[in-house]
Amino acid sequence: MKKAQIHAGETIVVLIVFIILVSIGLIYYTQFRSEGVKQEATELKSAKSVSLLSILSSIPEIKCTQKAKEEECVDTVKVLALKNIIPQNINYYRSTFGQRDITLEILYPKPSKKAECDQSAYKNAGYPSNCNEYIIFSSFTKTSNKAILSTPVSIYFPETDTYGIGKLTITTYS
Repeated sequence: MKKAQIHAGETIVVLIVFIILVSIGLIYYTQFRSEGVKQEATELKSAKSVSLLSILSSIPEIKCTQKAKEEECVDTVKVLALKNIIPQNINYYRSTFGQRDITLEILYPKPSKKAECDQSAYKNAGYPSNCNEYIIFSSFTKTSNKAILSTPVSIYFPETDTYGIGKLTITTYS
């Protein structure tokens, strides 16, 4: 009788140790897997930002057109018009751009003043040298964890019929 009780006790101890080892293994596996999923989500957001950056300068809302012919540049008047359209269609643009800030910075000709380019700057006689940045879209959610992507673009100023060089920047918040 005593040998059977000892044998049953040993079996129970072995089962408990086995269950503990399997539980520890499952905990580590789920932590490892969740880190992998987080990393994949970050890579997917980054890939989406890269694709958005590559197509953003060619969307009809801001792309240059001269006499019905499209050019590879960003039209500043269309950018200002887009800034006025976004609040009216905020749900569409929020779903398209997500948690991102999209800006267009004028690099050349060098602006004389650091200020946002808006309707009042556009109507001023010193335009386009009186401002240096168009804030195309601004995310409502801003976190400290962000990724910044940018690309050079040609900027067209239709009121003076001149071209400049700019930097289109997408800041993605996660």
